[in-house]
Amino acid sequence: MKKIQTFILCIINLFAIGQMPEAGLVCYYPMNGNANDFSGNNYHGIVNGPVLIADRFGNINSAYDFDGINDYIDLSEFANELNFEQPASFSFWVNTSADIGMAVYSVSDATTGYSISMIAIGNSTTFTLTNEIAIASHRRDDSDMYIAGFTTTNRGMLVNQKWHHLAYIYDGIAVKIYIDGVFVPISSTYGIENGHYGNVINAAIAVLGTRYYSGYGAFLNGSLDDFRIYNRVLDSDEVNELLNEPDYASEIESINLPDFFIYPNPASEYLRIETNNPGFTGKIEIANVMGSVVFEDIIEQPEKIIELAEFVNGFYFVRIFDYEMNVVKSKKIFISK
Repeated sequence: MKKIQTFILCIINLFAIGQMPEAGLVCYYPMNGNANDFSGNNYHGIVNGPVLIADRFGNINSAYDFDGINDYIDLSEFANELNFEQPASFSFWVNTSADIGMAVYSVSDATTGYSISMIAIGNSTTFTLTNEIAIASHRRDDSDMYIAGFTTTNRGMLVNQKWHHLAYIYDGIAVKIYIDGVFVPISSTYGIENGHYGNVINAAIAVLGTRYYSGYGAFLNGSLDDFRIYNRVLDSDEVNELLNEPDYASEIESINLPDFFIYPNPASEYLRIETNNPGFTGKIEIANVMGSVVFEDIIEQPEKIIELAEFVNGFYFVRIFDYEMNVVKSKKIFISK
């Protein structure tokens, strides 16, 4: 019975792949082996120091750890593209035991950093809020600036060396922050909190794990994963979908089902699918990390070869269905040409 329950739960998780919010996605960094953008916009980052570690599911080389000294991921080539004006939403996972001011993301000018939009965590980030733990800071000019954030004496809700999900929502009226799916109250002590993001003057630097203010600083001492930016407002249901995003790397534990062999992995020129059941008929789907199906075909032979010439490099999820559209096999693969 336990195996059957596990099988059913895995099927539910697999169909959840396509339920992650996609509309308005500007960039998405799953951090599975690199800092590439999987939104389709190809805003790929350059890694300067962070090392790959296991993610919240235990998948190796699927998140980045920052040393808090000089590590960051550089997105500056696309600073203009990331400097759009609100509405905007950010979603990411962070793991830290440091309770100091740390920038998670910022876009700014390249001289003084006078014009900047920043997302930060930790105490004494701004020196204007007491017991701040999740902060949004924005300054375009003297007429458009604010510091706003969630303050609490319960530091363990974020600073406990465990993975936590954060979402920042900018609607042009007020900034909203969610921690592990819970909306938290916001305080503001500087400027007029108006929910503005981006539109900074002379934007030239965009970074993960630090901020630029007459030099790089406020480096992140902790781990970061699944960083997304949207050019629209996410609602609370969508925030919860991101919070409950399943582990796409997990495979189905099957019972009394035909064995399938999917290889090579990583793949470059072709992908081979074989089964020990010569009478099997069904369907194969290949989805990208956003859950969009990029390939589908019928399986009528015990061996099938899929040419990969039209695929771009990255992670994919192969699903095999029987004739009743039950998922009988799932596997995460990596295509590298």
